[in-house]
Amino acid sequence: MPTSKPRKGRGSVRRDRAERAELQVRREADYIVERALRGEGRVVSIGPLVLFSTATGDAWMLDPADGLARAWPGMAGGCPMGSPRP
Repeated sequence: MPTSKPRKGRGSVRRDRAERAELQVRREADYIVERALRGEGRVVSIGPLVLFSTATGDAWMLDPADGLARAWPGMAGGCPMGSPRP
């Protein structure tokens, strides 16, 4: 009698996609922070998120869904995390 692998349920597929998306965001965030530490300005977009670094050493994430700009801790010049931007 042949044995087959158990089929993944739909929840498992969604979880796999979510894990891959989270990993991509983490990789891009690491890239942006590294560029900020080097004083290099860069911009990366991942879906609706925008990550960017500045030549002054700041690293930010913009999320249009909540209207907030978030700086990586210790990197933004005196702006608290979750600072609303006009």
